[in-house]
Amino acid sequence: RSSATRQKASAPRQAVAAECDVMKYVSISRSQLAWPVFFRALLIAIALASNAHSEVLSRTEVERLWRENNRDLKIAASAVSGAKGDLTAADRAPNPNVSLSTSQISSHTGIGAGALGDKAIDSVLRVEQSWERGGKRDLRARAGRARVMAAEADAIDATRQGLIQLYNAYWDLKLAIERERLMRSAAELARTSAGASEKRLAAGDIAAADLAKLQVDTLHAENDARSAVADREKAQYSLAVLIGREHDAPAMGCADDRPPLESPAALVAGMGDVNVRADVKAAAQRMEAASAARDGAKALAVRDITIGLQYERYPPAAGLSPNNTWGISVAVPLFASRSYFSGEIQRAEADLEAARELAERTRSLARQEVARALSDLRASAERRQRLEQALLPAAERVARANEFAYANGAISLLDLLDARRTLRQTQQEAAAARNDYAKALAAWQLQFPREPQRLASFKEFIDEK
Repeated sequence: RSSATRQKASAPRQAVAAECDVMKYVSISRSQLAWPVFFRALLIAIALASNAHSEVLSRTEVERLWRENNRDLKIAASAVSGAKGDLTAADRAPNPNVSLSTSQISSHTGIGAGALGDKAIDSVLRVEQSWERGGKRDLRARAGRARVMAAEADAIDATRQGLIQLYNAYWDLKLAIERERLMRSAAELARTSAGASEKRLAAGDIAAADLAKLQVDTLHAENDARSAVADREKAQYSLAVLIGREHDAPAMGCADDRPPLESPAALVAGMGDVNVRADVKAAAQRMEAASAARDGAKALAVRDITIGLQYERYPPAAGLSPNNTWGISVAVPLFASRSYFSGEIQRAEADLEAARELAERTRSLARQEVARALSDLRASAERRQRLEQALLPAAERVARANEFAYANGAISLLDLLDARRTLRQTQQEAAAARNDYAKALAAWQLQFPREPQRLASFKEFIDEK
């Protein structure tokens, strides 16, 4: 025994009474603590049993399920299909009009007697066709094609953003599972220490107040373990919603390990031009569509021509040949003034200017996103390296040394608990650092189409739908 232990063993009766007062102040007895600890351990054991047959998924499997069941992808595919329908509607000539009319029906004699062809009715059959001038149809088709390309680029960008969100959810679940394991280990260690301390108290090696402190720390560890279980369940459901497998959420797990650290040169190797990003391309195509719409508004000032062909038939009089005639007409609109379409042109000019500003803003935001992704990746890599190579090994050594020292009576209980808390906190920080690095690496790799087949497969998805 150490000198401190021998001093406690030989303390007068007043010291023992003071320890009893401390126990009353804490208001926790050994019997009161035993049952809560038991029930918490039972709850965690049930949670472990319920998760024993978990559905462990790899990133490849998760991505496949996401592509098959994600609702955002289906919405994006519908948007592309709608844009193609608009293009079909825009790239067509005006329909011809056909009309059949009757006239010269007398109010006194009526339509006369005889067969239908002998009725006293003037019948007119007329066909009209409008010819668009000024390239209106070509300009509509040009704008429609640009909108289709913009919708496809939006869909590819939605795929990129959805993959980032998917990987974040996957690695968050990985972190929640790891944190749950750490918290359970800490709770198990605290329970074991509490049980051993009860024996030491009976032998007179420690004070009752030290046992109470250790039991309180055990309860805190049990609460942390239960909170970790709740966090894991939330992470499971978040991932399940993305892949459309909500009913399998309680059994989901992660099969892949987090990616290893890469060198700084390898991290920057994937940097490219922001103009190749899908969001920037979509903004550029919208500007092209606005430009075509502006040209189309100006083309409204070019008059269209409507040509009509008419056949008129009147029943012949008695003994005379039929009175059938043909006619041709040409119609052009008359504009009230030269500025008749100034409103449409002004609106189209404003839309084009807004599209230009939107394209510049999108390009600027893309540069900002790339810079932020690279900064996050470098910072998370440095933090992970520092924790794994320096902080975590040091915390583990300190914890082992303090466990040995406390078992031999060389340090106080407060020092032991402080070392345990430091180790637990460092382990959680290391897990969080690995998680942040995995998420930052995924976000960085998806800033540019380094894997074009992954993003281009969205077009195959659209064709299937």
